[in-house]
Amino acid sequence: HLTVVKDFDTSLLEFVVCPLSKKQLRYEVNTNELINEELGIAYPIFDGIPNMIPNMQD
Repeated sequence: HLTVVKDFDTSLLEFVVCPLSKKQLRYEVNTNELINEELGIAYPIFDGIPNMIPNMQD
């Protein structure tokens, strides 16, 4: 089977915001995550789709 990795379309950063703070996110290519620097939250991206459910672990 051929595995196709779908990268996150960075043009979507214009429209995607953090569901908690409603502020824009930064895309981190090394970890494939959307980052909210202010709250210290990372949203992982799977198959090009960000998981926007906050995972707040202490």
